[in-house]
Amino acid sequence: SRNELPAASEPWLRQIGGFSAPICKILACDELAVALTNDGEIFVWGSLAWLPAQVSFVDKPRKVDGLQGKKITQIATNGISIAAVTEEGELYAWGLNSGNFFGNTIKEHIAKPKKVDSFNG
Repeated sequence: SRNELPAASEPWLRQIGGFSAPICKILACDELAVALTNDGEIFVWGSLAWLPAQVSFVDKPRKVDGLQGKKITQIATNGISIAAVTEEGELYAWGLNSGNFFGNTIKEHIAKPKKVDSFNG
């Protein structure tokens, strides 16, 4: 019938691996996917528009660098930027800084996670 999902063998459906631990949260917006593992690590794949053209599309999950020693508990994305909250309540953001999305004085795009100081009292 028309309401049935295609079989798992259809080309659009594929299993994604390469994570360091089980996934506890996954978000997708436009062409960007973001996953958070139980260990507090973030993986991204799809369109990473804030990176140089030679690496702006990643077809397999890639661990986000720049958050070593931080356990992430929450993630958010708008498709062009990512925000992450640590277990200590710190906010980190990166991506395209359109409209001063990060709430700080940085006006350029940010390639790696940067602490948003204006959020942290």
